[in-house]
Amino acid sequence: MVRNRRQDGWGAERAWRLTVVSRIGGTEATGPDAFGRVVDVGIDPLGRIWVADGMQQQLKVFEPDGTFVRSVGRKGGGPAEFMGISGFDWAPDGTLWVLDGGSSRFAVYDTAGRLVATHPRFSGASVTPWPGGFDREGKLLDIGGMRRVGEETVVSLVDFDRHARPVDTLHLPPLREEYFGKITSGDARSQRTRQAPVPFSATQIWGMDPEGYVWYARTDHYRLERRSFDGTVERVVELQNRARPVSGADKEEILRNYRWFQEAGGTLDPSRIPDRHPHLANLFFSPEGELWVLPTYFVGEKPLMDVFDLHGRYLGQVQSPVPFLSHPSPSIRAGRVAAVSRDDDGVDAVVLMRLEKPRR
Repeated sequence: MVRNRRQDGWGAERAWRLTVVSRIGGTEATGPDAFGRVVDVGIDPLGRIWVADGMQQQLKVFEPDGTFVRSVGRKGGGPAEFMGISGFDWAPDGTLWVLDGGSSRFAVYDTAGRLVATHPRFSGASVTPWPGGFDREGKLLDIGGMRRVGEETVVSLVDFDRHARPVDTLHLPPLREEYFGKITSGDARSQRTRQAPVPFSATQIWGMDPEGYVWYARTDHYRLERRSFDGTVERVVELQNRARPVSGADKEEILRNYRWFQEAGGTLDPSRIPDRHPHLANLFFSPEGELWVLPTYFVGEKPLMDVFDLHGRYLGQVQSPVPFLSHPSPSIRAGRVAAVSRDDDGVDAVVLMRLEKPRR
């Protein structure tokens, strides 16, 4: 059990800093840097930025200064084509594995963007952005499935070897998802169900560190559990944190956004809305094993990220110089951080930042 306090983090003279290197895409982009909807972003071992565009069904590669290098793939069901890119990650041998959820397969590319192999995917669970990836030994983490047990949902994660063969399965703790109710329309052949989740209620986040352990958290507590695939919770990391209160204006906005539910005959119970926002939005890792945690923040804010070392000790906070999205996860490699931002017109861009660590 590692219990941390914010006052134990670095002071101003030792704080890590992010500065913007380049911005790719955005409202004014008209060439290959004009993105439809970015579903994943990553920095390869050569320092180039790879961007997965879920609308164009294509990967685009850029130099750190934003210069376009090449595009990889296109929309379709044939070789080197994608039906539904969910995300990607690099294997330790340098190849890029792209999950094409629409074709239920992994497409493997070399550093020059050439297709070198495909592997079938054995899971039907679809999550975008894809939260899977590789550890440093070459094992691949993927979602095995999501099943309902009564009123709870159980997510299973599967560990695959370097030949994409399943090795172990880990079941995450059950989560009861809170809903005001559901509205069903249509006949038996074309029935449609829309659910109205209770805003600010607990969800789950998870990710695999470079050593192959799964980190898990419920977003209503600042408590992170490091789990092995035999189910053992071998480390718990906590940080004293005060979640933001849910204001009256927050509740009024929710009621306006849920007008469709009321007009369809549903009933809202504002008393079920939590008094505070969730503590956590996302977590991700550097190749060195540092744990980065995104506490919940609001659209348009410059996120403050909490950083922990390999043992779960709190190091301090890093302030982003620009707003960015919590999903897809930012990518960290060799002192650079790439994240996806979205402007007021809803247009995606990728921001590359330099991470500066003052000497102690």
